[in-house]
Amino acid sequence: MNFQYKARKPDGTEIQDVVEAADEREAVRLLSSQGVLVTRVSRGSSGLSLNTEIRALTWIPSAVYNAFLIQLSMFIRSGVPLAEALASLEGGETHRSFKRVIADVLREVEKGRSFSSALTTHPEVFDSFFTSMIRIAEAGGVLEQVLDKLAKINQRSVTLKSQIIGAVTYPILLVTVATAVMFLLFSYVLPRFAGIFQMSNLAIPLPTQILMGISSFTTANFSLLLLALVSFFVLCFLAIVTTTGRSISGEIFLRLPVTGPVVQSYLVVHISETLGLLLGAGVPLLELLLAVENTLTMPTARRLIETMRNYVERGSTLRLSLEGNIVFPAMVLKLVETGEKTGNLDKVFDEVAVFYDNSLQTTIRAALSIIEPALLVIIAGFVGFVMLAIIMPIFKMSSAMRSSG
Repeated sequence: MNFQYKARKPDGTEIQDVVEAADEREAVRLLSSQGVLVTRVSRGSSGLSLNTEIRALTWIPSAVYNAFLIQLSMFIRSGVPLAEALASLEGGETHRSFKRVIADVLREVEKGRSFSSALTTHPEVFDSFFTSMIRIAEAGGVLEQVLDKLAKINQRSVTLKSQIIGAVTYPILLVTVATAVMFLLFSYVLPRFAGIFQMSNLAIPLPTQILMGISSFTTANFSLLLLALVSFFVLCFLAIVTTTGRSISGEIFLRLPVTGPVVQSYLVVHISETLGLLLGAGVPLLELLLAVENTLTMPTARRLIETMRNYVERGSTLRLSLEGNIVFPAMVLKLVETGEKTGNLDKVFDEVAVFYDNSLQTTIRAALSIIEPALLVIIAGFVGFVMLAIIMPIFKMSSAMRSSG
């Protein structure tokens, strides 16, 4: 059977190929005997899968996923064998899709495969970072600690994303409704008023002429404009749900004046929290950096983690690897240097994550304090202009009718 895999050579070079083995456990053993660090193994060809691009198709609620991690950690900590723990969790799971996932993992474990290898049967649920951490935890005998830390990381990530989504929902909704109203106004409402104004044979005010010109253009190019509007929303959707889309949009937002600080703070929180929690659980720094690198989609963030990993492999310090980057601010560099000297690097990253989480909330509120009033002013100005353009000729027509009467 063929298995697709990703691995790292001792010099840090990433390789991706296919290996033939009886099962995934055997594939990992064969690759490890060749002196490479396996980061991902999965069945199938090396072609791209839709599941790797759109995870929402097999979405598992974060509360369900987190409950599984926490309960499994409790079972393992209490000395319950892995297969029994999975059987108990599978029996008590109420979410149908996730129940099937646990059942599949349990079946593979009962066949003799390792837990990390069994998890690779559902890469759409358990990503490469998760399976890599479980593989490392199994080797180090710290499975319960790592499961507990992974649950905390996942919960914090979900909370952070929900806060960001909640913050931008109102501006997006405002722009969407305003766009729809404008489209309806220019396509259907104003053309009917335009006919009335032209039949009156009165001089049409400049604001009305501008509005009628826009309306005529919209009516003449309705199909093209509708296609452009639908394409825009499709691109926005792809930018949210696909890996490539998130990578491109993240790079763009990182370099914009208003969104840049938000994206930067988010990356600092995500990376620092992951490093802090899992270093505290006993995961080796080099292997942790490699796993974190594989979870990031933005090229800038991936290059940063790759640089950190390369410095560590050469026996250098993280402090030197962070110089000149655009993600971690200068303050973090000094804290990392202190953490390396005192041996408290995990605590330093925990503190950095907490500080920049608070900073992120402040940054989001500051950005919204600029964006929301600006949008309201623009929309109010447009509404006022439309009202003026419609009322002025109506007022002229009524005046003319009174004069003729």
